[in-house]
Amino acid sequence: EKRKTKLYRRRRNSNTVVVLVGAVALLYLVLQTVHALTNHVTTVAATRVTVENSIECTGIFIRDEVLAEEVTSATVKQLVSTSERVKNQSQLAMVYAGESALETSRELELLEDEVSLLRAALRSAGDYSDTARLDQQLTAAMRTLSVQVKDGIVTDARETADSLREQSLRRAAGGLETEALNAELEALETRRESLSSRVSGQTRAILSPATGYFSETIDGYEGILTAGLLETLSYEELVEILDNKPAPSESKALGKIVRGFSWYFAIPLPADQAHRMRVNSAVSLRLSQTGEVVDCSVYAIRKS
Repeated sequence: EKRKTKLYRRRRNSNTVVVLVGAVALLYLVLQTVHALTNHVTTVAATRVTVENSIECTGIFIRDEVLAEEVTSATVKQLVSTSERVKNQSQLAMVYAGESALETSRELELLEDEVSLLRAALRSAGDYSDTARLDQQLTAAMRTLSVQVKDGIVTDARETADSLREQSLRRAAGGLETEALNAELEALETRRESLSSRVSGQTRAILSPATGYFSETIDGYEGILTAGLLETLSYEELVEILDNKPAPSESKALGKIVRGFSWYFAIPLPADQAHRMRVNSAVSLRLSQTGEVVDCSVYAIRKS
């Protein structure tokens, strides 16, 4: 009897402990739930912010430039304009012996244009069979012309425009009479031969010495700011160049070619600003004259 009583008391004590632990756990969960309901988490929308760390400075552009051939005659017909992209050995201008030769040359160009168009028309006169093929060529030529104009290749764009005009004429020449076209073509060719003999030996072409951008402006820096200067230019030399602008150039060159399509911008900076720069680090250059922002990298840092 005594043993049964002791066993019963032990079991009752164990159950009491289990109930107590469960009650504490339940109370903890209740308190956490109440806390979560009464203390709401406040969220804020994240915003991406760009901070600009800028330096205002004055510098000078360094580009690889080469002068074009000098002009020895006052009668010159320029074939390209400033900022136009040109190829090596492409024609920049034509030099004429005099005004008479220039006028004859202009008339000859118009005749050459008319002859070319008439020949194109004759190839399609009375023939409608190649209409579909011409339509495809016209579409391709228009796409090519759009790309060339966008890229600033004006010389090539002119050639494509001429081709486009010729193909358009061929497209519309199906109903033309070949006899009338041949008679007109013969008359134009006779006139062209006469003009060609008159202007022969009185013209000379000025060719581009390199591939790049053409510029009519000659500022005197062409022999000072060279590509080779980049490897040796010091802080003191740069300050001297900025403080002493060269005298106006007396060169009679037609213009210059900015060789290649890369350029450098040299600036003198105080030491407390220069230490923020690192070679090859990316920077953005905002040009105050145009407001344009150009992405570039640091080429070199030279100490005084």
